Amino acid sequence: MLHNVTVSFERPYDARLSDELSRRVLYLAEGIESFHMVHEEGRIVGLQCQLTAEADPTEISAKIRRGLSRELDGLSRPRPRVSWNTDDVTVGSAAAVLEEARQNRTVREHGPGQVSLGGHLAELFEVLDAMVTQRIRGHGAQELKLPVLLPKQVLDAAGYFESFPQYLMLVGRLRSDVDIFDEFAQLASRRSLPEIEGFFDRGSVATEYALPPTMCYYVYDLVAREGLTENAVYTARGPSFRFEHGYHSPLARLWDFTIRETVFLGHRDYVDEHLDQLRGEIIGLADELGLRGRCETASDPFFMTAAGVNRINVQRMTDAKSELQLRLDPERSIAVASFNRHGQYLTKRFDLTADAEDRQTVTACVGVGLERLLFAFIAQLGLDEAAWPEPVRERLEQWRSWRS
Repeated sequence: MLHNVTVSFERPYDARLSDELSRRVLYLAEGIESFHMVHEEGRIVGLQCQLTAEADPTEISAKIRRGLSRELDGLSRPRPRVSWNTDDVTVGSAAAVLEEARQNRTVREHGPGQVSLGGHLAELFEVLDAMVTQRIRGHGAQELKLPVLLPKQVLDAAGYFESFPQYLMLVGRLRSDVDIFDEFAQLASRRSLPEIEGFFDRGSVATEYALPPTMCYYVYDLVAREGLTENAVYTARGPSFRFEHGYHSPLARLWDFTIRETVFLGHRDYVDEHLDQLRGEIIGLADELGLRGRCETASDPFFMTAAGVNRINVQRMTDAKSELQLRLDPERSIAVASFNRHGQYLTKRFDLTADAEDRQTVTACVGVGLERLLFAFIAQLGLDEAAWPEPVRERLEQWRSWRS
C-alpha cells in the first residue's frame, strides 16, 4: 500500500530547473514510487511523493532535501545555443504509434526498460543504423565488434563511478561453495523468485565486470593498451545498459538499449574538425528523412559527485556537449544523438598521446541511440512504410534482398 507525503523546500527552486530536479528524485531514496512537483509563482516549492508502505516519510523527506540541495544549488540554466532548428510542436503522435506497434507486435515489452522489435520495425532499425554508419565511414572509421561485459577498472579509469553512479548496473555471480549451491538448488526447485532474490543478497559476490553504459569506454581502454601513434577514429554498435529506475519508458528511456558510438582521438584540429563534420552529417540525415527537431547545447547528468554543479555549468557555457533532439509529440522531444568534446579529460585518465612530444591529444565521441532514433521516426512518420521517405524504402528493399 502506498502513502503520500509532501516535501516542502526551505528555498524554492526556479521552475527552469524542473528537468534537472525531476531526473534526480527517484535516485535519492529507495521507497519513492512516484512524485510530482508543486509550483507557486514560477517556482518549485515542494514535491508530492508516493512512498512504499515500508518507507519512512521523515527519513526520505530529509534525503530529498539534502540531495536536491547538493545537486541544484548554484546550478545555472542558460538558454541553450541552437545550431539547427526545424522543430514543429504540432508534429508527432508517439503514444498512438506505440500502441499500434504493440497491437501488431512489432514492439514487445519484456520488463522494465526492455523492448524487442519485430517485423518491419526490426528491419527499419537496421536501415537507420546503416544510414548513420554510412556517414561515419566517410571519416575512415575502423569498425569494432565489442564484448558485452566491461571491466569495472575501465569505468573507474574513465571516472564513470564518480560521475554517474545512479546508472550503474553491475554483474554478480553465486559464491563458489557447495553449501551455497545446495541451498540455491532447493530454492530453485520451489520456484519462489522472492526467496531466490533474497538469497542473492547473501549468496552472491561481485565480479570484475559491469554492464557497459556506452561503447566508447572500450575504445579508450583498447588504445591505452595498444598505444596511439596517429589520429584515429573507431565506431561500434552494441548493447548499453543504464538503470533508469522508474523513469523508464518504452523506446524512449530503456535500461537495455543500443548505441552506435564513434570515437575520435588525436590532435585537437583533427578531432574538432571531424566531430563538427559528423554532427552536420547526422543533422543532414535528419533533414533527409524529413524529421523535425533541433540541435542544441546540453549537459551530462552528473550525480552526487564533487564539483558536479560546476561541471554542468561549464558544459552549458561551452560547446562541450550538444544533442540532437527530435520531436515525439506536441509535449515531448527526445535526444537521439549526442556530440561530446572531452578535451584532454580522458587522454589524461587513460594516459593517451598521439606521439612522444605532443601532449595535446584530445578525444571526442558521437553516440546515436538507435531505438530512440527509430521511435522519433515512427512517431513523426507513422508505421506505414509506404509513407516513409524514399531513401528509407530503397534501403529496406536492399536489406530484404540481401537477407533473402
